[in-house]
Amino acid sequence: MDIRSTEATPYTLTLTLSPTQEASIEFVEPDGNELWLEGTTQTIRWRSSGVEVVDIEAASGGKAWLVAGQVDAVSGSYVWALPVGLVSDLGVARSDDMRVQVSSSRDPSLYDQSDRPFTVACPRIEFDRGATSATVTRTLEASGGRYRYVPKALDDQAVTLEVSPASLEVTVWGADEGSTWEIPPGSRNLSIAALPAAQDYFITLTNPSDDIALDYVLHATVR
Repeated sequence: MDIRSTEATPYTLTLTLSPTQEASIEFVEPDGNELWLEGTTQTIRWRSSGVEVVDIEAASGGKAWLVAGQVDAVSGSYVWALPVGLVSDLGVARSDDMRVQVSSSRDPSLYDQSDRPFTVACPRIEFDRGATSATVTRTLEASGGRYRYVPKALDDQAVTLEVSPASLEVTVWGADEGSTWEIPPGSRNLSIAALPAAQDYFITLTNPSDDIALDYVLHATVR
């Protein structure tokens, strides 16, 4: 700062400095006990000061992975599209030990995370009380869009699936011993006379079209 005058001049100089603001991140949600389903979109929220960009990570059972990097910290939120297969690709229908962490992209030691775990699950096909069949509908995006369900299934139970349109790719997978069934191309039906073991079974529907989204109807019957 340089102050000059060509002649003697009385003056007053006042200098005010704003207090230094300590950088901080406070995680808001999910804060525990939520149930989030694969294939849905959910919002992660936080509050921060003195931070420009953040990285968002999720963890389950000690394994962590990056959800998004270099997210605008001021926004205070991020919409997470939970991938189909996030937990079911591991052969489990749900994980009750999920946590999310938000950290400074510039200083990873500055972070906060959910205090309590929440649940991510594969959607279940729900049967009304006493019913042996149920129908679900959804839209699959083009270029490999997929969705997955866990049906009600027990050892030696018979299962029949009917799907429309017939262009969809449909598979059934037994998580424990790896049994796999597919609806043949161009067909709408799949019948399994007796499931080989009591375990989680996953029904996966995939859109093979590169051009158009498809609305589907899936009807499941167990007996």
